[in-house]
Amino acid sequence: MAIDNFCEGKNMEEYEVLKKAAAELNEIMHAAHINASDRAVYASGMLLAMHVLTPDSLYATEDTASHYIYRHLMDFLKDQLSPEMYQMTAREFQVLTSDPERDRYLDKLHKSYTQYIFCFIYQNIFRLSDGMDSIGELFGEFLKYTVQMATENGKVLTPSYISHLMAKLIHVKDTDEVLDVCAGSGGMLVAAYDEMRSSNPGIQLKKDQLRGIEINPRMAALAVSNMILRGISAEAVVLGNTFLYSENKKYDKLLINPDFTCEENGLPFLSYGLDMLKEGGEGAVIIQDSAGGGMASVSAREILAHHTLLCSIKMPIDLFSPNAKVQTSIYLFRAHIPHDFQKNVLFVDFRNDGCKRTKRGFKYSRDVWRLYSDLVKTCKEKRVYPGIPVILDQITDSGCDWNYESHLKIDGKVTKKDLSSEVANALLEKIKDLLKPEGDGEISADRKLFSIEELFEVQNSIYYRGVPEADLYNADGTVPVITNTALNNGVKGYSRLEACNKGNVITLSDTIGGSPVFYQEKDFIGFAHLKMLIPKKNTLPDFDGLVGRYIAVSIRKSISGRYNYTTKLNTGNILRTKISLPCKDGLVDTDFIRKIMTEEQKRSAGLVLDYLRSFSEQ
Repeated sequence: MAIDNFCEGKNMEEYEVLKKAAAELNEIMHAAHINASDRAVYASGMLLAMHVLTPDSLYATEDTASHYIYRHLMDFLKDQLSPEMYQMTAREFQVLTSDPERDRYLDKLHKSYTQYIFCFIYQNIFRLSDGMDSIGELFGEFLKYTVQMATENGKVLTPSYISHLMAKLIHVKDTDEVLDVCAGSGGMLVAAYDEMRSSNPGIQLKKDQLRGIEINPRMAALAVSNMILRGISAEAVVLGNTFLYSENKKYDKLLINPDFTCEENGLPFLSYGLDMLKEGGEGAVIIQDSAGGGMASVSAREILAHHTLLCSIKMPIDLFSPNAKVQTSIYLFRAHIPHDFQKNVLFVDFRNDGCKRTKRGFKYSRDVWRLYSDLVKTCKEKRVYPGIPVILDQITDSGCDWNYESHLKIDGKVTKKDLSSEVANALLEKIKDLLKPEGDGEISADRKLFSIEELFEVQNSIYYRGVPEADLYNADGTVPVITNTALNNGVKGYSRLEACNKGNVITLSDTIGGSPVFYQEKDFIGFAHLKMLIPKKNTLPDFDGLVGRYIAVSIRKSISGRYNYTTKLNTGNILRTKISLPCKDGLVDTDFIRKIMTEEQKRSAGLVLDYLRSFSEQ
């Protein structure tokens, strides 16, 4: 989706239609037993075949539908690809014919799965393929269900509106020759082409005006599909190793999202790509910003010795959600002009882009259109626009200070807010002393030993992997971050990021025994090795804060001293743990628990009020 359309709210309806269709198509393919890793290339093969076939034609052949589609697809591609690329796509698109069961007639569908999927794609996706990066959107949707492939193998594609943003940030023109050395499904090349057409709607691309290099045959097949669907020559895509590729030409612009699992977070790809540009050419990369924060300092120093860093844009941490949660930045460069360390670089904080990305979909505020268009103007004009913090500052030759937070100025002045927080902390300490237990008397009640397995389901908490603490915690954050600390109800700090876990649960650490067991009322962000106890409806139907806090105390007492870093409180040990609770008719007596907890709250509240009166009179 072009950034112009995104910023003006155009095409959003079609975009949402495509996302919905992709999600539904994934469910259909799952039912047809098509491997998750095969679904994008399966769908793209059918999309290409629709240039020469219609759904009706599948019923007019004696051949199986899958072989009929495959044969016509390869005939269609034969004159458009080099012999090497033709053989590669022929191998990849064999997924269309890999399972004869998909050609078996099914009474419930009144057709075979092959015919059913072809009809669905034709009716719901093919009609949108000319105006959008359909292959990229399909692949992104299918990646939600292959998270291991996305996060471990680096197959996380740039959202199409970000690719279009990057094309705008480096001012792609209709005369430019554009390069992507990590082409993936070809989304960056599509974005460059759309930007060219925005200034010249009738553009006829020159031979090799676009070039994408991709080492993965499956991704290259997707990129070829993307080019053909958009009316771009399939010769734009080259299958091969970027670092072994060479040609006797230089390009004007570079757009790249390197594989973040590669050496130095993929920054060597940027270095190689910038070297392939003309002097004064412009490049944009979106990459894990740890690459510019010291994790790739060797490549970073090499880049600065030959090229100029113009701008650094810190992007939202949920940009690639739900496929991966990684902190990224966009870096803009001018090629073959060594960096002048006496000149300022523009640093932009765009983490608040007006969007929220969740497993359920994409939500955006009324400001999103303005923010994205203002970001382009910010980078072009180097001026401040509302809601987009910027810093102009110099970098060093260390290659470790390319990110926005490295250039924030520290203000050591004490404010009234600081003093208020200090007094509040002092009061809390006094109140803790005040509320020390009156004694260790037992609570009179019928009791029973319950296993945790009877009362709760145990799940790992969800958290943001690989996010630096500086980006996780915010002074004005409202979402609690629960860790394995034994202090402050497990809350280490607060964040502006979206909560990952629902509240009204008990949390405990599987690495530290005894103390870190707490009831969590609010939705929260989890942490590594943090478990959640989710109450079962049949045994704890009226579970709430009073019951949760009582049970948390009982669990702490039951596991105290039994577990440590060597003998871990793993899921099996948690489930087997027995806790003593008040009971009635063989069930947990939650009414009795609420009664005694309420009495204790009233006693404690009275003591606190008496103290506060005396404190205010001092």
